[in-house]
Amino acid sequence: MNRSLVGCMAALVLVYLAGAAIAVDHGLSETFLDAVGPNGRLSAPIPMIVLQVVAVGLAVSSRRGVALTGSAVVTLACAVAVISGFFDGGYADTRLTAFERVYQFTVIGGIVALGALGLITFVHRLRAGRDAALTV
Repeated sequence: MNRSLVGCMAALVLVYLAGAAIAVDHGLSETFLDAVGPNGRLSAPIPMIVLQVVAVGLAVSSRRGVALTGSAVVTLACAVAVISGFFDGGYADTRLTAFERVYQFTVIGGIVALGALGLITFVHRLRAGRDAALTV
């Protein structure tokens, strides 16, 4: 489970970075920092990326409480990231070409996958603790 979560996060960071580069190349953002800022369309803002990376680091901890906290934060952060696109205009941006729209869906798909893995990790660690408590 840990490898899947870390692998998904690593892939998503690459997707974020590539999306920011595409946004600059295609004129959606003036600079790379703009592309990973609050108005980026093909990436996530830097604070969200950092939060996701740190939360995944916590989620793969061998300490149950830390892992539960990290996996819960991963799940919630991903949900917020997906939902925010409906409110910040990211999904309704008419400047996006067909390619950029498909790339945006790729980013969203990666975020959903990470959130799902976070939730699976949370449930797995929660059940493991419950099962251990029942055997004592």
